[in-house]
Amino acid sequence: MKIKKSLLAVLIIAVAMLFSGCSKFNIEIKDLITPPEPTGELYEIRQALFEYTGPDITLRYPKSGDWRSAFIIEDIDQDGVDDVLAFYSTISGENTTIMHVNLITKLEGKWVSVSDNAVESSAIESVEFLDLNNDKTPEILISWKISSQPTDKVSVFMFSNGGLTLAIQENFSHYIPCDLSNSDELEFVVISSDSIAKKSTATAYRFEKHGVINLGSCALDVDVTEYSDAVISKLSNGKPAIYIDAAKSTLGTITEVLYLSEDGMLENVFVKENETQNVATLRVSTAASYDADGDEIPEIPILRQLPSIRGTAEKDILYLTEWNKCNEQGLAYLSSCFMNYNDGYSFCVDEEWKDKFTIARSEDLTERVFYEYSEDMALATHELFRIKTLTKDEFYYSNKSYNDYFEITSNDTHIYLARINPDNEWDIKEQDILDRFDFIQ
Repeated sequence: MKIKKSLLAVLIIAVAMLFSGCSKFNIEIKDLITPPEPTGELYEIRQALFEYTGPDITLRYPKSGDWRSAFIIEDIDQDGVDDVLAFYSTISGENTTIMHVNLITKLEGKWVSVSDNAVESSAIESVEFLDLNNDKTPEILISWKISSQPTDKVSVFMFSNGGLTLAIQENFSHYIPCDLSNSDELEFVVISSDSIAKKSTATAYRFEKHGVINLGSCALDVDVTEYSDAVISKLSNGKPAIYIDAAKSTLGTITEVLYLSEDGMLENVFVKENETQNVATLRVSTAASYDADGDEIPEIPILRQLPSIRGTAEKDILYLTEWNKCNEQGLAYLSSCFMNYNDGYSFCVDEEWKDKFTIARSEDLTERVFYEYSEDMALATHELFRIKTLTKDEFYYSNKSYNDYFEITSNDTHIYLARINPDNEWDIKEQDILDRFDFIQ
């Protein structure tokens, strides 16, 4: 019993030392955990790596993505025999961390290291396999963390002559594999944004069976602080294009649109050579590009502030969204809609309505009230109609009566009602409301 108590005391003291932060002991969890020794074929693979590197290395693991092992076993060249990508790091003479990707394959029944590529990096972010040149052999995309730089780095390796050949290596914020040329071969677009240098660019490459072609670079807005995921779609004339929504400093949101010109070079619709700002698509909100007309091509929103009849506080300001198609010359107007993102619906208005109405929130925030409005009216007092959003519980189980409303539609959680002012001078009917109302997808 005393022995057990003594052992318990020792264990408690050890744990206390471990978590005390005392620098004298300098103990880390990873130092206390020893992975099991590999056996069988994995042991042979590791030995093949050590025969090339020596034992003084650290195995490294991709931090994200589908491939998280220090040894990725895959038939890369599609010859029916597995290959192995091994990731490890070394320390250079300048005390700099160097990441390596080592290709190990089986020759005459024995695992052998056949190529090694090094990148100055602090971590491996992710690994992808993607056939960029349609030759049935995937290229290897590796993104690396660069702690000393504001952007990371992406390397693309091609499998050739039994080894890995570095095709391109670029600093990047995003990379986008896509078919901008309507061919069987993908383009590879690299977005690089350096907030310190105040420079943002997109560069396109085409991967062919025997090499890589640089399709040029184009400028992007230099004040972007964050990019959303790219959408691969088309311009209004059918030409393939990339749409990228982005936060522009504290000013709002923009949309960059990239495509290949007639001479096959990468172009930005909204930022031309020697320009630094995308002004045409700037809106003072987080409103994203959106397929507003159901043609599978995003439209770009431009927000127009409606006259406020409540005051100048932010909660009293509402906007009409003008949806625009995009072509090589810029924006082309499509339609105008009130977008109620909170309640999940849009309400599109006729052209003859524009500049003749405004909208206000009700005091309980459940309604959007449409008023007739003109510049010579001090206050808008002539209500046209209102749209009300209620949860189904609020509608079915409250004591309130909604007999003077009609139902527009409903979904799993909410019901949408409208009430038309019978004295409205625009002769608005129920069908006018039903035709213009839609859910935001």
